[in-house]
Amino acid sequence: MRSRRRRRTTVIDGTVLVEYDHGVWLADAQQPPGPSIVTIDDQPLYRFMDFIYVPRPLTALTGPAVSEVNRLRRILGVTAQKMALLGEPNLLVKALFALLVEHTAGYLEPNDVLEWGCGYHPLAPYLPPATRYTGTDIDPEVIAEMKTSGVHVALFDQLGETVRPGSIGLVLGVFVAHYNVEVDHVERLHQAMHPDGVMIVNVYRRNAQERRELETTMNQAGLFAIKFPDRFAVVDDHEYWVLHKAGKWERAHFVAYAFDGIQAILAVELFDHGETAFGLAAKDNTWRTATERRQVSGPDPFLS
Repeated sequence: MRSRRRRRTTVIDGTVLVEYDHGVWLADAQQPPGPSIVTIDDQPLYRFMDFIYVPRPLTALTGPAVSEVNRLRRILGVTAQKMALLGEPNLLVKALFALLVEHTAGYLEPNDVLEWGCGYHPLAPYLPPATRYTGTDIDPEVIAEMKTSGVHVALFDQLGETVRPGSIGLVLGVFVAHYNVEVDHVERLHQAMHPDGVMIVNVYRRNAQERRELETTMNQAGLFAIKFPDRFAVVDDHEYWVLHKAGKWERAHFVAYAFDGIQAILAVELFDHGETAFGLAAKDNTWRTATERRQVSGPDPFLS
């Protein structure tokens, strides 16, 4: 990983902020979250994940700034205390997506999964062994590190060189749809998807107008959404979209019903165990059913 350049440190309303690359700042995670918007040198900065400040709303954030945010998330995840503050919603959504792949593997063909925006903590270690997984990301540093770790990945700009067109049965996007999403970006995912392929993403941090804009972008790229709520409300205004190609809604409805059913079953497990959603998800595989639970060796890939 390249060295990090810290430029300045400043204090605003008691919040210590350190400047990093591409106009992104990091607040001291040992303190309570600071103001939702701060101004430095006449530049408004918007709080994200409680401790990261970005130079424009997330839906307008550029690729280099998004990559910088992902690197700073790793700094925030160094200690269990900080991850307890920041990692729980991400962990639960990943657990639900992994369960979806596991419980639909016998019904969805092809069994090729593409993770859109895999980042430094991909879903691959938690998917069924027979899953043909590819992770993709816009950040070359992510791709280089994942290859070193033995994860099958492709730089998004070179996706067509690694993934055969029409080969992907399921695209998973975990906390990526709140960033700027371009039509040509989605068109590449559309091209990779099987004619009956399905995409599922979680959507948050978008107001009503921004959600309409995202849906328009998806439609222009040839994908159409079935929307349903997050039963756990892991973050504010959070929902799931299952997307399909024009006229190919049958499998998408199956995935939507399956995923919502998994949410409901997990909610019952939480009630039976007296657990919070985050507490159960964070335990090593206790969010799987007893008969299908698999042990994962090594440290938890979602928290490491």
